Amino acid sequence: MALEAHCAALPMEEVARLTFFAEGPDPRAVAQRLAPADLPLEDPDLRAQARALLCRRVLAALTDPALRSRLPAMRPGLRLLLDLPLAGLPGSRMVGGGRSGRATPIALLPLAALAEPRFPALAQGLAAAGWHTGFVSKDMEAAGLLVGGGYVLAAPPPAAPPALPPLGDAPRFIALGRDIPAWCRVPGQLWEVPA
Repeated sequence: MALEAHCAALPMEEVARLTFFAEGPDPRAVAQRLAPADLPLEDPDLRAQARALLCRRVLAALTDPALRSRLPAMRPGLRLLLDLPLAGLPGSRMVGGGRSGRATPIALLPLAALAEPRFPALAQGLAAAGWHTGFVSKDMEAAGLLVGGGYVLAAPPPAAPPALPPLGDAPRFIALGRDIPAWCRVPGQLWEVPA
């Protein structure tokens, strides 16, 4: 309950963070990620709970004009990468509304969603609403789980490229963090750049 109260009490301006991503060698931003704030919690279960709680607050703000203005200001025309809780999008309110420019937006789920019995229905629902499905991981160990699934993986990049070829108009890999190796800066890969 203490964690729930803490997450509920955070000012809306502190609930989310916005980061930007380039593709290929050009460092100009082509995508933006709206993610929950990263609370300094050591316990992984508490971190997961906090992520879910804050994701729900971000989604509620996106569908409420009065609260949306208190989120970080997103840039028009950039592909949207949006972190979601295990429950996915809030019903039909985000259908067609998640697009940012011409590129299909990417929903980033916690890796634990893969083990959820309802995940296939969740992925189908996201696709029907016009979203690619992706996962956020702290490392590349998850790469093997996603091969053949047609999903995007967002993680800190390893020194050598993973065996995940591009998938249509979605990257198969999104490099997170500031230590970006040269292999990430090619067409079909997104990599994090300073704001």
